[in-house]
Amino acid sequence: MASIITIAGEKLFAAKAQANEQLDIDTFIFANVPAQDASRLLDRSETIPSEHIVHQQSVQQYGRINGNVVVYSTVLDSVTGPFNFNWVGLYSSVNDTLVAINHIPVTSKTVTENGVAGNTLNRNFGIEYSGIAELTGINVEPETWQLDYTARLNGMEELTRQLAADMNGKNWFIGDGFKVTPRETTNSFKVVAGVGYVAGLRIALDAEHIFVISNYPQFVYVDAWFDGNSESVWKGKATFIISSDELDDYIDNTGKQHYVLKIAVVSSAEDVEDLRNIKGLAEKLDDYSSEIERQVSESTQELSGKVLKNQQDIEALQQGQPTPTVTSFDIDKPELIAHRGFRGQFPQNTMLAMSRALSNGADSLECDIQVSADGELFLFHDDQVNSLTNGSGTFTALNASYIESLVFDEVAGTSFASEGIPYFSELLKLAKTKDVYVYAEIKGYRNQSDIDLIISAIEAENMEQFVMLQSFDFTDLEYVRTKNQTIGVGYLGSLTANYETYVDSLSNMGHSALLWMYTAILNSPAIVQYCKGKSVGVAAWTVNTDYDAQRLKKIGVNKIMSDISLGGV
Repeated sequence: MASIITIAGEKLFAAKAQANEQLDIDTFIFANVPAQDASRLLDRSETIPSEHIVHQQSVQQYGRINGNVVVYSTVLDSVTGPFNFNWVGLYSSVNDTLVAINHIPVTSKTVTENGVAGNTLNRNFGIEYSGIAELTGINVEPETWQLDYTARLNGMEELTRQLAADMNGKNWFIGDGFKVTPRETTNSFKVVAGVGYVAGLRIALDAEHIFVISNYPQFVYVDAWFDGNSESVWKGKATFIISSDELDDYIDNTGKQHYVLKIAVVSSAEDVEDLRNIKGLAEKLDDYSSEIERQVSESTQELSGKVLKNQQDIEALQQGQPTPTVTSFDIDKPELIAHRGFRGQFPQNTMLAMSRALSNGADSLECDIQVSADGELFLFHDDQVNSLTNGSGTFTALNASYIESLVFDEVAGTSFASEGIPYFSELLKLAKTKDVYVYAEIKGYRNQSDIDLIISAIEAENMEQFVMLQSFDFTDLEYVRTKNQTIGVGYLGSLTANYETYVDSLSNMGHSALLWMYTAILNSPAIVQYCKGKSVGVAAWTVNTDYDAQRLKKIGVNKIMSDISLGGV
């Protein structure tokens, strides 16, 4: 039978908490109670069976499992005994209070004698009570005094999670489990009870969860983590977060990993977009097969088209006619722009990401350009390499040889490991081969002459018509235009007012676009028509739901920058 806190113990906890005094628990008591049935429910009003006590021993170790669970431990060594016991109590001698009890089958404690070694027994009490760690002043991790099986157990848990993810995908749900639906009460919604997997972690919702929304739109997230209680029952747990912000996985203040998944978009009291994946392994295999057939068909058609075009160009040259000029940037052309190569699905800004993005529906590619200490151009987003790779240091202070040696360590749990940081020229060559447009953001550079290096790299590949250099600093774009009249220029921002001056300047520059935060466009849709009236393109970033993409399309935005391969663009 599991241990329980006595009524006297609970009263003591409450009194100490109210008085803001520390709780001291210091003694294990062992007794052998005749005719005790270990399978029966414990009586919380039970007192110490004084006439049957066989041994008392101090608490030797204690540890903090989390803020609400602590564990007390003692070891009955081989020279302690002999005696039998079937009752164990945890006692506070300072407060003369029996705090917790446990009934067990009769256990023999033997002692070393006559050349025969006695047994050694470890006894633990896990106490679960709100704020118990602070109340007892215990902040020692149990791993510091127990055999450290934590790393091994964590590894086993991680292996189980990965196996589930490999079998059926990281995030998927069974039937209507965790589906968000409106209720009859206005602005009230429910999450349907059921089972699902978040990042491979199995979670179960035993009863429907009700919540209310006061403004729209809102995202519904499930926050999943693996946790246990004082009775060593461990399982996946989940709660729900309603937010208009994009949320990511995180580690809480107790060190537990939380996996956060967006499961729905609620746009009104009646309109809920279900984002759950309910496809298991069999359905996914069918999808993969269909996708392969689609890609083969498209590749065949693309190749046939290129062969035909080449034949037409050859015939035109033979007849002395000029070949037609390719129009690379059209403000009215719909585009799904792969932000950092669909960074939500692949290691961002890598050649693998760029190539995979094109095979997963991207019309054009977006990247970030950083300059090394010795003037080489690379694809990388952050100023520091620490957060995304196995290296360290500020990008502009690192030499190309060191940068070449680094590998990405993100997108954990996928097969995309050991991807390196590519040169900008590699992306230009890929884009040239695939006839796709590139939106390249000017990030960290040492001085303005580094922009000359970027321009020269584009000119070296004759890609001026196929690249738009973008920046949050408008002076960067003005400098680009003084050096090259053809390369595209795109201004990154999020203003909902006073944007007209920038649009007017972009219009005068030509081959230009306003690259704007999607929420700013939705809040001020007049931006779109003003840009179009000035022959300036409009692209929205970063749009990660089909719902938002469709809203933007309705107000005239046809260039969508996304972290993932959206289906509705």
